[in-house]
Amino acid sequence: AWRPASARAWDEDDTRLLAAAGKIVRMALEHEAIQREMLRTARTDPLTGLLNRRAFREEVMRHTDRTDRESLPSTVMYVDLDHFKRVNDSLGHGVGDHVLGEVAARLRAAVPGEAVVARIGGDEFIVCSHLASPEAAVAVAERMRAALAPPVASQGREIVISASIGVACARPDHDAEALIREADRAAYEAKRHGRNRVHLFDRAMRERIRDDLAIESEFRRAIVDDELVLFHQPIVDTRTGRASQVEAL
Repeated sequence: AWRPASARAWDEDDTRLLAAAGKIVRMALEHEAIQREMLRTARTDPLTGLLNRRAFREEVMRHTDRTDRESLPSTVMYVDLDHFKRVNDSLGHGVGDHVLGEVAARLRAAVPGEAVVARIGGDEFIVCSHLASPEAAVAVAERMRAALAPPVASQGREIVISASIGVACARPDHDAEALIREADRAAYEAKRHGRNRVHLFDRAMRERIRDDLAIESEFRRAIVDDELVLFHQPIVDTRTGRASQVEAL
């Protein structure tokens, strides 16, 4: 059927408009995808794909808010690999990176589905989860420790990995930094007691930290006020009867 020239012109303009609109939509979608990728990169560890320290801290803050609403303690578990530096020093960073990737996968598989897992340092990982009690938290930490026990195969070698894990459960007065700090301190205690074990941050540890801070504060004040007095105590060699050494107290 015949159409007037004005109708044909309208069809051509409409086609151009549709093409321009499609181009704008594609550009918007590409821009959105780039923004999503930038956000993902800013929040994740490039080696393991886990969250990084900053993103994890934000997640802990959200979990502690949820604790207040649901009366479930938010638990942080700090995982510090034992003697991992030896792997990098003896086998190279390529093997070390492979081991870290395997550790990340095993940790993710060992924790509850809602748990948040992050890599926050060279050989340090951290987990946040909602668990009903400290005993349940320790049980999950032991499951993580057991998951790391089988050797990791890399370049024809079997590499044995273990971890010292600190567990801290939130209290009503907790903030995210305090919870992470207590889990870190508990992991340090696990290392101090022989490594490859789980240690729960408890009231006794809290009191020791408070006492240490008080003593440090008193020493600083004593130095300023010139309250320190030096004594020398001789150590006598019983074979000769002579003072062979002196302790300064």
